[in-house]
Amino acid sequence: MTTRPGSLLHSPQWWHHHWSRSGIVDVERADAMDEGWRLWLQWQHAVAPDNAPEIQAIEADQGRYLGYVRAVARRRHDVKLDDPITSIPVVYQRQPLLVDGSSTARHACTDSRGESMSVAGA
Repeated sequence: MTTRPGSLLHSPQWWHHHWSRSGIVDVERADAMDEGWRLWLQWQHAVAPDNAPEIQAIEADQGRYLGYVRAVARRRHDVKLDDPITSIPVVYQRQPLLVDGSSTARHACTDSRGESMSVAGA
């Protein structure tokens, strides 16, 4: 997976909105950590001391735009979560399958537990 430069950098307001719209949590706080940029700089020096471009960017910015975001939320217990996906199909066995009486071509495969799963196919 590749990401666009800067696509992982978001403001506290963005994180507040992103978490709130899930409906799963009530966001209590989303803000920039005081001196968070200094923590980021210390971490960079510890794990990637040769990463001059990032270190220089953090030093030059001094917390104006770059830093750590603190986000605190509480899970809403009135919201039922979907069951997690616990298996990925490892064996594919092509079988014709009709969906809702239509002639749409779909195929079934078996996951690691032997349970059938429907997947689109030609």
